[in-house]
Amino acid sequence: MEYGFYHPSRGYWQSIGEVPKDIRDAYPEGTIEVPLRPSPNHEWKDGEWVEMPAPPLAREDLLDYLAARRWQAEIGGTLWNGWHLRTDEASQGKYLAELQAIALGIRSNDELWKFPHGFEPVSNQQMQEMAVKARQHVLQCFALEAQLTGAIKAGTITTLAEIDEAFAALST
Repeated sequence: MEYGFYHPSRGYWQSIGEVPKDIRDAYPEGTIEVPLRPSPNHEWKDGEWVEMPAPPLAREDLLDYLAARRWQAEIGGTLWNGWHLRTDEASQGKYLAELQAIALGIRSNDELWKFPHGFEPVSNQQMQEMAVKARQHVLQCFALEAQLTGAIKAGTITTLAEIDEAFAALST
């Protein structure tokens, strides 16, 4: 069992087992046993734990998180004709290869394409639409990252939740 202790000038500490009496007697005068601290954002005030606001994240941490969140959204896919369309880097390259095959006249109409739900015949026109949709999705992700970068630098976005909300609103 764990035990919490508090002293006005030393702050909070915790033991991972019962503290022998001789050790407790050596604690500074004014030390009291307190309930375990609920989180690092809690402070002992007036006989109870009070939740304090989390310290603000550094701008660099927000920008690092933003870049990772954009990448997740970028490769997370989008919808095309009600089907999930992959947008990871390998898939983006495959769309370009298919566009080149169409341009060279070596791609047959209605060739099979593998979607997450299975294989479907895809015409050359549909393949072009898919490539455009994937590109639009990737550009939308980068545009949102650029917009949010400006907001972070201006100080109007200060939390990870605000970044997550913006990406949740990103249309697929």
